Amino acid sequence: MRGYLSASSSIPWNVQSRGLSIGASSAHGLFSSTARHGLLFSAREPSQIESIHRRPPEVIFSGRANVGKSSLINSCLGRSSKNSLVKSSKTPGKTRSLDFFHVGYEPVRLVLVDSPGFGFRGKEEWGQLFDAYISTRQELRRIYLLINGSHGVKPTDRTMLEMLGQKQQASAGSGFTIQAVITKIDGMFGDKSSERLQKLRQDIFEAAPTCLPPILTSTKLKIGIDELRRSMTEAAGI
Repeated sequence: MRGYLSASSSIPWNVQSRGLSIGASSAHGLFSSTARHGLLFSAREPSQIESIHRRPPEVIFSGRANVGKSSLINSCLGRSSKNSLVKSSKTPGKTRSLDFFHVGYEPVRLVLVDSPGFGFRGKEEWGQLFDAYISTRQELRRIYLLINGSHGVKPTDRTMLEMLGQKQQASAGSGFTIQAVITKIDGMFGDKSSERLQKLRQDIFEAAPTCLPPILTSTKLKIGIDELRRSMTEAAGI
């Protein structure tokens, strides 16, 4: 998959709340203690996914390289740069496998999956791994597609949204849901910020009409972290 995006693959590799039914206290309790979270296993090849024992509901994070995925996941898990669970780097390609993290100890009720970044610096095998996961994993409940708010919806983001939307519709609603997450919104502040936000929402909707309303986040300003946590617990049915 060229740049994690190629014609040979089926997957190119709201400030407002949705009125989630899950209470804030439930999400807070699940994500409260950093000591309760950890790495379960990693998969570098599609065949390794098949060998993973069936576990609780899973959500997966995907996005272009350097979209801020690692920092956002660490923030959701209550980790700082000093005790990060998901390693981040300014150099694209730090994540090269599907990394499964348990949220809380036994009984584990939610598993968070980190995936390699796609785009110009992505690799074909990473796209094949991601495609195999979302096509076969029965535990998958929601895909979070991260989009850099400062950059807007890039062609690779649009292609990913379109392909995920098609896969979701093909499952007739029995599979996963999709939700966009806008990262680094602190870089959007300034003139015409509301217009830029409106365009982001419109571009996402046009690419994937079934995508849930985007969640706006900033790890620097601690914006949107609790809303994203609530979204994950709602997706898992907790």
